[in-house]
Amino acid sequence: MICIKDAKSQSSAYAKACTKSKAEMLEVDDMLNDIWYANHHVGSTEHPKDIAYNFSVYDHPKYINNLDVCFKYYTRINLITSLKFFNDLNIVPETILDLYGGDGRSSVVLAKAFPNSTIYYHQTAPAQIERAKALFEVLGLIGVNNIQHVETPVPVDAVFAFECFEHFIEPHTLFDQLGDMKYLVENSSFSVKAPGHFYRYVGFDDKVYTNRQIKKNFYTYLRSKNMFAVHRKEHFVYKNFFNCTPMIHMRHV
Repeated sequence: MICIKDAKSQSSAYAKACTKSKAEMLEVDDMLNDIWYANHHVGSTEHPKDIAYNFSVYDHPKYINNLDVCFKYYTRINLITSLKFFNDLNIVPETILDLYGGDGRSSVVLAKAFPNSTIYYHQTAPAQIERAKALFEVLGLIGVNNIQHVETPVPVDAVFAFECFEHFIEPHTLFDQLGDMKYLVENSSFSVKAPGHFYRYVGFDDKVYTNRQIKKNFYTYLRSKNMFAVHRKEHFVYKNFFNCTPMIHMRHV
């Protein structure tokens, strides 16, 4: 099993900036949602790309609470589950991209799991990059053949993309930036109301879809690019607060 205890001491310092109770967590979520959803609502008739979304929510000092909750109850479990799959099949990617890797904790898990691989931590939000680099330095994980920060996705063997595609109103456009990876690990919670998510999305066919419809369109697009799901709900390993399961896609050649 993948162990992340080396990251816990630094993570506990991060947690001090986050909420301490479920009630406070919900209060912060409501506040962030009020900022994000101020200019659009579920019944809006505007075209999704015509709405002025408040992307400043990503810079809010309390947004770290959202990152912390997502990692503890979502990303960490998805990583453990997907890495078990990789381990069982003896798959060791030489290069890995942690797409929009938050405060860096997922990159640490990947670096521990694949010590001889190069891990690219991808992020563009300055506050999150600062926290991630501090974590990497504490753990001595910066440098060649370890963790490297990139602000633009680079071609790799495997992409880990948790809490990413649902933050793009045209999710297929993010996939198009990634190149021809062999493996894509993701679990996109399109239908969940959260800061940075949308009520309606635009599919690869230019049609507008609700947040409950877009996943089918997105996976159709992946298959059209020779990416096929090989790890689905029937392979469920862990169950957690969000009842989430990683989707592992492999490129058919």
